[in-house]
Amino acid sequence: MLPGFTLSVVAGHPVLAPTGELDLATLPRWHDALVRAIEQHPGATLLVDLDGVGAIDDLAIGVLLSAAARSRDRGGDLQLVVTSPALRARLVLLGLDRALPVRSRLSS
Repeated sequence: MLPGFTLSVVAGHPVLAPTGELDLATLPRWHDALVRAIEQHPGATLLVDLDGVGAIDDLAIGVLLSAAARSRDRGGDLQLVVTSPALRARLVLLGLDRALPVRSRLSS
């Protein structure tokens, strides 16, 4: 399933909410959506809401890490929003929770 991407602002933070699968086939669109969100909101903390994602592969996670570095280079940050216990457990297993803050909800 091709991903969709919604960019909104919640409680003063830009929120990128992908839906569908984030994998090798969708990597260019995923990368472009993240870069566009960061460039539109320089210096902000971008929240990436992964609750609408059915699957995310290691390459898509690598794109997240690259986007976090890009955001930090521009004076911002990137944080993940994950409520799914299974996805949260996978991120912990991969150690991604040590590289990026993982929230359980959009509001702080």
